[in-house]
Amino acid sequence: ALASALDCVIAMDHEGKITEFNAVAEKTFRYSRAEAIGKDLAELIIPPSQREAHRRALAHYRATGEGPLLNKRIELTAMRADKMELPVELTVTRIGKKQPPHFVGFIRDISERQRVEKEILTRRQRALILHEINAAVTSSLDLQTVIAFLLEKVDSLLPYAVSTLRLLNKKTGVLEATACRNIDETEWKTIKWRPTGGLARIVLETGTPLIIGDARRDPRTRHPNLLVKYGLFSYLGLPLVSRGKTLGV
Repeated sequence: ALASALDCVIAMDHEGKITEFNAVAEKTFRYSRAEAIGKDLAELIIPPSQREAHRRALAHYRATGEGPLLNKRIELTAMRADKMELPVELTVTRIGKKQPPHFVGFIRDISERQRVEKEILTRRQRALILHEINAAVTSSLDLQTVIAFLLEKVDSLLPYAVSTLRLLNKKTGVLEATACRNIDETEWKTIKWRPTGGLARIVLETGTPLIIGDARRDPRTRHPNLLVKYGLFSYLGLPLVSRGKTLGV
């Protein structure tokens, strides 16, 4: 049964010593069965910050016969042999009624599940924000209100990024520095932007997003020193389009 189990199966005695450690546990925690048997479970797979709580719970059960976590499915953090912590789902039951008590834990690595759940949540949040941005840009709100709302939502999507908005002056053809977040506005607005060339101009002329992994090294970047100063690497340029017309970047 242990060989065919899909979850980690780890048994321990009343002192917290491991008495069983199946193949899935070996793969998950990076210990061989021979290495694990007889070892203190707390020292082997429980993060240091949680070990004392584990030992108190075990001592409480030995003294009272009561364990609030027994036969319940809980989520907590475990630790591999390389000291990397991982989220797990745990169910602990007592084996039989003989004294002293023995326990078996069924443990499942839920790292991938949490990653997928987080990704789904992030996608939903992004979709909602993009919908709100689109609604604001296409509404009849005044321009300054739209700009403030737009940068606020971009900040929600990318909270650690610098965001800037440059609007096209139809008379001069220049992409004028209009508004920004997470960068010194005075410094940014006093930079002398050329009417041609540069990343924003590419976005404007192509009407499509531009993504650059390392903008510092890209020859099209006009002011790489500014990126270095603010600790920036990647660039995402998006055309600001309203009713079929590109207003800026």
